Amino acid sequence: MALDYLPNNATKFEKSLIRDLSLWIETNIRDVVDPDRCPVEFLPFLAVHESVDLWYNDWTEARKRQMIKDCKSGLAESKGTRDAAQRFLSYVDTQVVHRRTYPSRFPVGRIAAGGSTPVNFPHSTAQYLLKLDLAAPKNAVCSGRTAVGRSCVQPVSFEPLVRANHAITISKAPDKAYAVTFAHRVVMTLDDGLDLGGDGVKLGLFQDRYYL
Repeated sequence: MALDYLPNNATKFEKSLIRDLSLWIETNIRDVVDPDRCPVEFLPFLAVHESVDLWYNDWTEARKRQMIKDCKSGLAESKGTRDAAQRFLSYVDTQVVHRRTYPSRFPVGRIAAGGSTPVNFPHSTAQYLLKLDLAAPKNAVCSGRTAVGRSCVQPVSFEPLVRANHAITISKAPDKAYAVTFAHRVVMTLDDGLDLGGDGVKLGLFQDRYYL
């Protein structure tokens, strides 16, 4: 019965309400609370019930169901751990390329003169190098159809960056500081040992970056 899902301290009003609703709601409550069988239209309510913090309405149905299942199996409890950031970021298609927290051993190339403090690494701040794709909008150039005062070129959406920041914020403990950079590609220079005589090799090309 529907009443079986109420807590022991449920009031008479709550019991009466559930009893009356169960007469006309044509849904199996066991299905509603199951992420695999829950009707699509009920998924947002199940997400609230399971205390899902990261949720976007434009996600695929499969991703929504997986997020609810992960929260039921301990995703929320993992917040603040080393693995939590990648678990949450995977839901917004973002990869952790490198992570470093000062103090750390042997920050080669980052030592300040006369001391042991790494340059650009604030104390007790987790630093993340993240990788994600920014897709150009379709039909970005609308030549011949632009109005006065409106640009004919639509900019690339930075919504993925916003979502990545949101995801990593949720994954961290409230009292922990962090910093994020999305510069996972850098311009190649002569210091990279380029063979300028090779085919297609020239200054200004980009290469992947694997460390902060």
